[in-house]
Amino acid sequence: MKSMNQSDRLNRPVWCDAFLDEGGNLIFPIKVSVNTMKGWILERTGISAWLFIECQRFAGSLNEALALLMGTSTGGITAMVLQHGFERWDTWTDSERKEWFLFLLSAMEVEERRLLMSLLSGRSNATLISKYGLGKISSVRDLKETTSITVNAILLYVRPIDRMNTQYELTFGLYKEEGYTSCLRAMLGEDGMGGWLQGLDDEPVLLDWITDNLGERIGPIRSVTVSEVFELQCDGVELSKRHKAGFKAESVRVLKWLRNAENAIAPLTAGNQSMVTSLEWVRDFLPKPQDSGQTG
Repeated sequence: MKSMNQSDRLNRPVWCDAFLDEGGNLIFPIKVSVNTMKGWILERTGISAWLFIECQRFAGSLNEALALLMGTSTGGITAMVLQHGFERWDTWTDSERKEWFLFLLSAMEVEERRLLMSLLSGRSNATLISKYGLGKISSVRDLKETTSITVNAILLYVRPIDRMNTQYELTFGLYKEEGYTSCLRAMLGEDGMGGWLQGLDDEPVLLDWITDNLGERIGPIRSVTVSEVFELQCDGVELSKRHKAGFKAESVRVLKWLRNAENAIAPLTAGNQSMVTSLEWVRDFLPKPQDSGQTG
């Protein structure tokens, strides 16, 4: 009987071999930023920025939304087609690079598009290797590893997504040095189909609370009364020098609104500080780069 991972490796697209060297290790012959890929796809499809936000919210992730926008697959992608582009990438103009990339996506199925965009953006985590067999399992420890964690974070800011204020992007903070550092974001509000984005029983009440506690405007962002603590599930978390907090999370889900007397008094009370997860705890918890567990 084949294991789940073995089945995934056998069923992976044949073009994935273009990302393996002679030793079977995962390599990235070129790298394309997520924003560049997003810009190319939106330009090709003619989707406006506000409509794409709605598409992304419905799909649940950026790559999923971009993959779906490219429509039905035309087929015909092989490792040779990718290698052809890799070899000529440095000599191509931006227009030629865009056309090659969009040709690839048009030929692929949705799941293949998601995988390709992850690879082109340089996403070399252990999950990708384990699921699709992209490289030797022994090399996993040498890559940036992601993990999932649950934290208590305090709500700091909100950004209205629609004019009716039925949806918000929430920004949460973790405790650091007598203050809070904003570092986690999640969507909240109506899903447009009679339900709620987070699926919380008290999500309508939370939406009302936000409306009643809006504070200073900072561009499109609004501060709120800093008092409410939430239990969050964070997936795809890894250390990152590019982020102020020192780490990033691919997705954040609100598990629970911790409504009680301790976190409803005033900002930065002793109760709040003890409830909110420390930023240093998250950094210390995450796997360190190049940490093989070996000594000497």
